[in-house]
Order: sequence, then C-alpha cells, then structure tokens
Amino acid sequence: MAKKRYGFITDDMVAQARARIGTEWIPEEPYYNTVASRDAIRHFVDGIGDLNPLFRDPSYAAETRNGRVMAPPTFLYSVYWPAGRAGVLPAVPGFHSGNEWRWFLPIVEGDALTFSVRATDVVERESKKLGRICTTYDEITYRNQAGAVVATAQGWSMAIVGVEPPADEGSLFVDPEEGYTPEELERIYGDYDREAIRGNVTRFWEDVAVGEELTPVVKGPLAQRDIAAWYAGAGFFYMPAHRPNPRTVEKAMPRIYDFGSQRDSWLGHLLTNWAGDDGFICHMRAENHSFNRIGDTTWCRGKVERKFVSDGECLVEIDCWAENQRGTQTIHGKATIALPSREHGTFPLERRLARA
Repeated sequence: MAKKRYGFITDDMVAQARARIGTEWIPEEPYYNTVASRDAIRHFVDGIGDLNPLFRDPSYAAETRNGRVMAPPTFLYSVYWPAGRAGVLPAVPGFHSGNEWRWFLPIVEGDALTFSVRATDVVERESKKLGRICTTYDEITYRNQAGAVVATAQGWSMAIVGVEPPADEGSLFVDPEEGYTPEELERIYGDYDREAIRGNVTRFWEDVAVGEELTPVVKGPLAQRDIAAWYAGAGFFYMPAHRPNPRTVEKAMPRIYDFGSQRDSWLGHLLTNWAGDDGFICHMRAENHSFNRIGDTTWCRGKVERKFVSDGECLVEIDCWAENQRGTQTIHGKATIALPSREHGTFPLERRLARA
C-alpha cells in the first residue's frame, strides 16, 4: 500500500518561488516586537533562560560602558524571524534549517526596530528517503530609529513532502522518549550551577588562548512550558508541531519539538556569556541539524579556533555547537566576537555606540 503523503511540490510552485528572488518587501503590520523596551527584552531573555543582568537590571546596566539595558543580539528574532519564508512553498511542511547573522550595532533599550525582507534563492535536491526537497533562502535587513543598519540575517528552510513513518526506517522518524536517572538529573542541575556569566569582568583579547573552551550552557530537559516561554518572548505564527496536537505524531513527528530560532538563540546565550559586557558578537552562523524534542536536554558548547586582527579590531573565531543527552549534535555554528584589547586600546562596544 502506498505511503500517505502530506503536501506536494510541483514545478510551478518552484517556478513561482524562484520568480520572487530579488523582490524586497516591507510588511504593513509588525511581526512582533517593534521597540526594544525593557519589558520586551526581559520577556525575550526569559524565553531562552538567560539571567545576564545586562539584559535585565537597570541599576547594573547603569554601571556598564553603555549605561543602559541592552538586548542580546538574537533579540532580533522577535522583530522578524529569518527562515527563508519569503520564498516559501504553500502547503508543504517547512523546517527552519539555519541562519547567518551579521551584527553592526548594539541593540539598546528604547531602540525602535524595523526590517525588510528579500528572497534570495531556491535550491532543489532529491533525497532517497524524503524525495524532492526545496531549500528557500531570504535575507533580512534590520534598522533602528536613525535608519542605521543594526544587522543582516540570511535564513533558510527546507520544504519537504511529509510521509508516514516507514516501518523499516524508524530511526529516521522515531526517537524514543528517554527518562533520566537521579544521577543524570544531578549532572544537569550541576551544569546549570556552573554556568558562567562573564559580565563586568572585561575579557581582553590578549588573555584568550586558541583551543580555550567556553563554559557550557545547558537547556532542558525541554518541556512544553519552555516552548510557551519562547512564544511569549519572541512571538510566532501558530504551528501545530510545536504544541500538543495529535497530528504531530500522524505527520511522522514522534514528539513536539523546539523552534530552530529558539535553538539558535541558545547558542547566542553561550556567546554573550563568554564575551562579557564589553565584547560584541559580530557574526554567527548556525546550522540546525536535528530537533530538540520534549524531554531532551541540550548542552551548548564552544571552543576558540583562532585569533586575528581585522579593520583595527581584535577578533576571536569560535566553533560552537549543541548536543543532546544522546550525544547527537543538533546544531553547529561559527561565530566571530570582537573583544577589548590592552595593546591596541580598543573597546568594540564604544566604537559601535559612537556610530549608533
């Protein structure tokens, strides 16, 4: 008997998506946040479990170089979620597969933020297990109230025609829910306790060593309330796969799973913890490899790959990733962080605040 299929991809649909390449659109209605208010920032960091006082505490922020509460760079997900949707195919399940961010200015309390979207590419390929796959790409430009470009982001999603789980290939679709022993839970709680927020202890470029590991950030075990908190902080359109729904299982998804943007923001949490108040995240590429499902625990990790100087700034390149309790890598990324330098007398945040 033929497998039940969900959605379809036709040549006409692909042609229509390709016809949108290069077209820019500016929405008539906001996606979610339009102002980086103190409450909006707090709700966002609540949604990713980030306790950094730079994003929460006005009295703490007043003593920093900026003097105001700041938003983490991934706050821009709450302004608009870059995921290749400008070229999206109708009636086909789409999975957020990655983002490449470039940040130029910090986001400070009170910033009014706008965005524009441009479809950039549609790439097709064939999969033995999944059939025809289309990956759609878009690029988003974010601006502040002065019209200055705060960041750009490329996003991409895979459109896949869904099928019911094949009996002989359950490993592709089925990931049995795991319980945790008391010892495993103690390890998780211990890693929460060991999280290190660099904060106002300036991390100088000269003190960083290639091969140095970032203190991990742990998330989970993932619960429905974590996904609800992400909704509250970042906003999103209704998607049944992220909420209790019997069709989630019917469509070959064994359990509710996280958002790709949520997972990418966890990597951002790892990076801002390490960079400290005076560091600046310039670039992050995140490729989503696998879902985090209800019950999964995720460890975000990173390692310094190289140090270099470019355009008068002292930069560090980070290899970063996340893995679950089974050792599966769910996301892999690269990041570039600008750090203060004793030798050069540079502070990247000051340089950017002067341009804001």
